[in-house]
Amino acid sequence: MKAACVFTFIMCAAMLCPASAVHAITDNLTRSQVREALEFGRANQRDIEKTLMSLYGCGPASPEVVVRTRWCKLALLAGIKAQQGKAVFTAVSTQEQEAILQDPTLQIDITVHGPSIEFARSYTVHALQDGRKIVPEIFHADHFQESPHIAKTDQGFCSYYATIRAYFKYDTIALQRPFSIVVVKPQGSDMYEINPLKFK
Repeated sequence: MKAACVFTFIMCAAMLCPASAVHAITDNLTRSQVREALEFGRANQRDIEKTLMSLYGCGPASPEVVVRTRWCKLALLAGIKAQQGKAVFTAVSTQEQEAILQDPTLQIDITVHGPSIEFARSYTVHALQDGRKIVPEIFHADHFQESPHIAKTDQGFCSYYATIRAYFKYDTIALQRPFSIVVVKPQGSDMYEINPLKFK
């Protein structure tokens, strides 16, 4: 009788705690995870960008760093297409899904502030894990804009911002262990801690 009660409890717990609740960056999404990402994007289409920035962001403000995993990119694309009034499963084509699923790089977006319109051209980015420096496969800065809000940084008050995008090959990072993103600037560097277990 006691064994039957224990078994029933375990089965109920398994049903109440689905596997999709477990987060971890992966370079090999299952079809179920793909569907989940597409459904999430459709369900949260109204504020999909802000929602994903909140879930995939880190840093003391903004957030300053957004981890763009495959799951995140699928959800974002589905949400944007749903905003356009399209059904999610027909709007995100098989080719679009495959392009995201086959991309060998993990994208990290970093928002930085500076004193001039193209200040971030001199910045570089790398990852650190277990004392090892990891250089991104691709790196560029874009979206140079004048900020509607003046930002206080180590350079003083800065009225411009830019987005730095760094793409790290999945096979260069141990996805089950924390790593750091380091932004190197002429006046120093900033470091952001990333825990892959917080994200899908």
